[in-house]
Amino acid sequence: MRKWMCLRKGILAEAVVLMLILGIYGVSAEISGLETVQSEAGTEQEEKDYIKWVEFNVTAEAMRQAYEYDVESYGEEGHVSWIDLLAYLGAKYGGNFSGYKAADMDGVAKKVIKEGKTMEEIVGDMKYFPYYREAYGAVLDGMVGEYEIEEDVEGKVCWKRYSGLKAFHPIAKGFPYSDY
Repeated sequence: MRKWMCLRKGILAEAVVLMLILGIYGVSAEISGLETVQSEAGTEQEEKDYIKWVEFNVTAEAMRQAYEYDVESYGEEGHVSWIDLLAYLGAKYGGNFSGYKAADMDGVAKKVIKEGKTMEEIVGDMKYFPYYREAYGAVLDGMVGEYEIEEDVEGKVCWKRYSGLKAFHPIAKGFPYSDY
């Protein structure tokens, strides 16, 4: 049990460091510009309207809370994705997390985890949810989920499966890094 608590604290520490790194370097995701489709005659044009730029300014507290909901609900029938939670709030706040309230996320997570609703039911016809889901997914997809760690158990090497943060800073040891 103590080993699990130490591992969980380590994962949370990594999450905080990652969030700080993302915040410092101002991660932004560019989705797609206007797409133009021409007919064979070359006269007919259709423009599809996409978000051209999404600023990723989610607060560390919102990311931490969404991460905790994702990890705690893992393997449960009412599992909630941290990206879905953040995208819902992004659509609700218009991408501006300066007015973030933990109660807003609690309400959405409760609907999924305890009441068994799906995110599709909750978002209903929120126009920008799919855009924020795609943008936040571009930054965060693959960072939380299942992973395996090689461990030595009574002299035998085995792989143990865990769920949680599996991202890391992509700078290899021994390579200098600077930012300007």
